[in-house]
Amino acid sequence: MIVGLLLILLSVAVVVLGLVFNGTLMPEHDIMAFGHHVATVNGAELFFAGVVVTAVFFLGLWIMGVGAHRRHLDRKDLRSARRDAAEASRERDELAAQMKAPAVPAEPPVDTGRHHTAPR
Repeated sequence: MIVGLLLILLSVAVVVLGLVFNGTLMPEHDIMAFGHHVATVNGAELFFAGVVVTAVFFLGLWIMGVGAHRRHLDRKDLRSARRDAAEASRERDELAAQMKAPAVPAEPPVDTGRHHTAPR
């Protein structure tokens, strides 16, 4: 995500510097940066440089979108894992409470007064 942001900032900086320092509309353009002559380009070269800068800008946007989507999925997985851990902890505590509870003796069988004896 940071790489995408850096690419966007780089492309915006190139456009802004190009507009600020190079205001001529001559057939050949002198590219100047901070008072130094960098290159002389014609209209087609300037157009393709703009295409490259635009491609870098959209590449940065795409990288930021992918990063944001991945971050969303990671947070979703983390929330799910925390929910599962809380449920497992609750079940563990319930089972521990059941183990600590005194055992209730089973009721003795009810005597009906009749004894069945098997014939011999």
